[in-house]
Amino acid sequence: MYRTVSSAAIPIQVARGADGSVGTGGTSVAQSDVRQLRKDIHFIKQAPDGLEDRSRLFYRAPLFSVLLLLPVVGDLGLFVFTRRREARQANARQRRERRARSQARRRLKEARRRMSPSTSRAFYAEVARALTEYVAAKFDTSAAGLTHDRIEELLSSRGASDEVRREFHRCLEACDYARCAPTSSGDEQMRRTLLAAEEILVRLERSLSS
Repeated sequence: MYRTVSSAAIPIQVARGADGSVGTGGTSVAQSDVRQLRKDIHFIKQAPDGLEDRSRLFYRAPLFSVLLLLPVVGDLGLFVFTRRREARQANARQRRERRARSQARRRLKEARRRMSPSTSRAFYAEVARALTEYVAAKFDTSAAGLTHDRIEELLSSRGASDEVRREFHRCLEACDYARCAPTSSGDEQMRRTLLAAEEILVRLERSLSS
């Protein structure tokens, strides 16, 4: 149970201060004084661009869509870059393979120029280099690291016949032996080696290109 008690109105008289301001007896502070003192309570300042609406969910914001698409765009760019690089490498391999036969012919032509007992070692070195670099170009590898076993493995993987592989190794071994022999080889032996190398390259070109 509540009881209401009321009284008559109490009049309050407010006098003007000495500086012309009206107050309740306390000290009145102008806004300029607050900015100058930089202490106590500052007046409220409105933001120049207005308030930011934070009620919208993040996944509905445009930035979320951009961040969502970034991995897709990155993967697409990486895919295109990889495909282009593979295409360039494939074209380079094809160009090298097409030039293998012509380069081998130039090597054998140089060997023919050195087909003399006085330059027999240079002759056999050119023949061996022509055969080795031909295989290296056909299989897009370095000729420096090609051993007899590695050449056998490469030729076998492309279906070269046993006879062609045997002739290839026989010719390489003859070149290695002649370069290390204390005496020079005769013209007839060099001529047979050159003809064997030319025949091997022809047969390899047919076998590896089929």
